[in-house]
This record gives sequence, structure tokens and C-alpha cells, in this order.
Amino acid sequence: MNRTTPFSKAAIRNACIAAAFAVTPIGLYTVGVIAGPSEEQIAENKANIDRCVELKGDTNACDRINRSKAYIPNGYQPTVDLTVSLRKEAKVKAEADKKAAEQRQAIARAAKGKALAAAEAKFKAEGWFELKPGIYARWCTETCSLAKVIGSGSYSLMEVWAKDAHAGDIYARVVVLRDGEIVGYIKDTIHLSRGQRGVLTFDSYFDADSAKLTEFIASY
Repeated sequence: MNRTTPFSKAAIRNACIAAAFAVTPIGLYTVGVIAGPSEEQIAENKANIDRCVELKGDTNACDRINRSKAYIPNGYQPTVDLTVSLRKEAKVKAEADKKAAEQRQAIARAAKGKALAAAEAKFKAEGWFELKPGIYARWCTETCSLAKVIGSGSYSLMEVWAKDAHAGDIYARVVVLRDGEIVGYIKDTIHLSRGQRGVLTFDSYFDADSAKLTEFIASY
């Protein structure tokens, strides 16, 4: 008759624990250490704080301030708190200044537009019309010199103004009319630099009552 050797409950429990450790390895874990800011980072943060205060918040250095306690130099916390209000006030002022500048520009544009409109109206009222880009002309009344008029025949005078462009040598030709019918052709030439004025004189012995410009050439 076979007999078994009895085991106590404590012996069985210890055997199970030993078996578990023999099969399953024990995991080992390490706890990481978070490093604080370097001296260079703290010094850079201090420079941003000082710059922000120096310029009363009107600088992007205020936005670069690291407000974490570890980055703030000893005794600088009140100054860091001050930069918040300084930056806010600076932004409010900058926005107000921008709006004021926009209003001034709008007023200036309106004034300039009004002045240009008035000048253009006066320009047209004086009879000026554009012949070439920057070159204007008008038929003369009492405004032109009669120095080139010869004899006592009929004549027409055209004042030319090289207002915004160099005209150079100018050649012009007109047809002279009587009762709407062509009775002759007359030409004249002048030379004008930018800003100068001159008079084209179309005089003849034709019995005419008007003239019509048919050709105008500027050599530029």
C-alpha cells in the first residue's frame, strides 16, 4: 500500500510563489527626472522682461516672456506681473493710433480728391483738352500773343501746354472754314519742353470764319 507525504498549506503557498517568479520576469521601471531651465534660458527671459518694461509694453519681447515660475529670476515676479498690464495698454494705444491715422488718411484723401476735382473743373472751364498724353491745348481768345500774326487776314491761335510730358518738336495743321466749307489748309510748328507753353499761329488771307485741327504731331 502506497502512502503520500502530506504537505502543509504554507509549504504549498511558498511553492506556488516560487513557481510564479520562475516563469514571469519581474519588470523594472525607471522614473524620468525633468530638468529645469538653463541659465541661458533664464537670462534670455530676464532680457525680454527688461525690454518689455523699458519700452512700456510696445515690443514683441513682452509676448516672448515665459511666465513659468522656474524661468523667472529671483525677485522678478512683480515685474512680470507688470508686463501684462503694460502690454495690454500698449496694444490698446497702438489700435487707437492706427484708427486715428486711418481717419487722417481718409480726410487727406477726401481733401485731395476735392482739390483735384476743383482743379479739373477749372482746367476744363479754361478750355483745355488733351491732344497727346500729358500735352494739352486750347483755342485762344484774349489769352494768347498775336506776335506771329502777319497782316490783317484771318487767323486762329492755339495755345499748347506740355504740362506733364516733354513735347519736343510739334507740327500741327488745320483746315480753315467759311460757312462750314473748307477754303484752305494752314500749318505751324513750335518746340516745347516739359512744362512749357507755346502758341500755334494759323493765319492766312483766306476769308475764313473758323479753323479745325486735322493733324498734330509731337516728336517727344
